[in-house]
Amino acid sequence: MLINTVILFIKEILPVFILLCFVSAFVSSHFVNRANLTRLLIISITFISLIFTNLENISGWYDGDGIEILASVIHFSLYFILLASSCLIMTKKSLNLPLGLALFASVSMFATLHLSEFFLYFFTIIINQQSLATTITGTVFGLGICISFSTLLALLFKGTVNKLEWLSYTFWASYLAGIATQGLTKLQQIGLVDTRQTLWDTSFIISDSSEYGYLLNTLIGYVSAPTREYFLVYTISLFTSIITYCLVFKVARKKMSCSLGDLK
Repeated sequence: MLINTVILFIKEILPVFILLCFVSAFVSSHFVNRANLTRLLIISITFISLIFTNLENISGWYDGDGIEILASVIHFSLYFILLASSCLIMTKKSLNLPLGLALFASVSMFATLHLSEFFLYFFTIIINQQSLATTITGTVFGLGICISFSTLLALLFKGTVNKLEWLSYTFWASYLAGIATQGLTKLQQIGLVDTRQTLWDTSFIISDSSEYGYLLNTLIGYVSAPTREYFLVYTISLFTSIITYCLVFKVARKKMSCSLGDLK
């Protein structure tokens, strides 16, 4: 079905586009350029090739849970690196070399995870179950949605980040919390974290498997039936980011006031 291809793009490709929009708006506006995107694509393709050629060995790590644990580590690492990078930028400083390399590596690994899932499903399921015309049409629609939405998001950030700082950074903190909880979700999938007790269920409004569910999960970490552990990790991650930004804002404004005082 055509919708399967479109949903696959929304689930696996759109998160990469959205991550680049957030990084460009809150970390470094120079991160998303032709040179970096080319490097990112080359590194991601290289890692994808390594993953596919060593898939059996990687899957065998930790009693068959190697891929999920690796994905969890990447998501948690990305959360802390993005938080640290954005805090440094808020103090009007540029990224140092170690943090810049860590940022590029974590973004590359995030892209690799999603592109690996995309190609795995695209070549093993979508192409085998759909006609070529349906696959091409779905690809055009899916890629168009990714490009259109990320363009609108970038324009939104361009007009609000400096004008509505607190609202923008709260949105950014929600996105970071969603990144962290995606790492927890991987651990729940292999049974390392309890998934039995859910706090509520809003699937009758927005289902996790719907287009809006995938989009909201990417943007703010939405799940229709969160577990107690999911809610706890999300809340801790969210308030850790917000409190950190409040402290950084306070320090940055204090330094600015001192500088203005020295000029007078």
